[in-house]
Amino acid sequence: MAQKVGVVARTPTVQRGLISVLTGAGFQPVPIDDLAQWRPGRGGAAVVVKVRDDEMKESVRWFCDEHPHVPLVGISPDPSVGALAELIRLGAVTAIGEDHPTDQLVSVLEGALGGLSLLPVHIVQEMAARVPPIANPGAWVTEDELAWINSLTDGVTVAEIARSAGYSEREMFRVLQRMYLRIGVGNRTEAIVWATKNGLI
Repeated sequence: MAQKVGVVARTPTVQRGLISVLTGAGFQPVPIDDLAQWRPGRGGAAVVVKVRDDEMKESVRWFCDEHPHVPLVGISPDPSVGALAELIRLGAVTAIGEDHPTDQLVSVLEGALGGLSLLPVHIVQEMAARVPPIANPGAWVTEDELAWINSLTDGVTVAEIARSAGYSEREMFRVLQRMYLRIGVGNRTEAIVWATKNGLI
């Protein structure tokens, strides 16, 4: 059975184009006029969003906070590293420029559904160039993040860390997940091991 995928775009023409591409790739696209209309069972296993303006970016941030388990693929008219990285910071699991071939969009979506974030090679290379070398692991985390890892080591719950940091529990999980990705671990236990091995705690 074809996987449902929500499709959001500012114009019906663009939305129909995305739906046509995804239908041809074997998905079951569901047109969604606004991210706030997504519902479990209706909106699909993932959401593809054509992001054109700041209002749409705020919708992406809201959606990713509300539905962190639903992978969101962002399509940007600007294919630069900064624009794509911004969509990922907002919560998209991956992002692609609108000028990329449609088969790449399909590959990116399939990756997102499989728990992977596929990005164009030049984007990954530029992002990697901005990451500090492992020779200085302390540069990979902020003071706050290191304090959170210490708290996790002491058995403090994510809910308690969220309260002290001024986040909702859901936001805190997202913030921690981004940190885990940055330092190359998959969960809190691995983060504690990483910090211990690198002499940070």
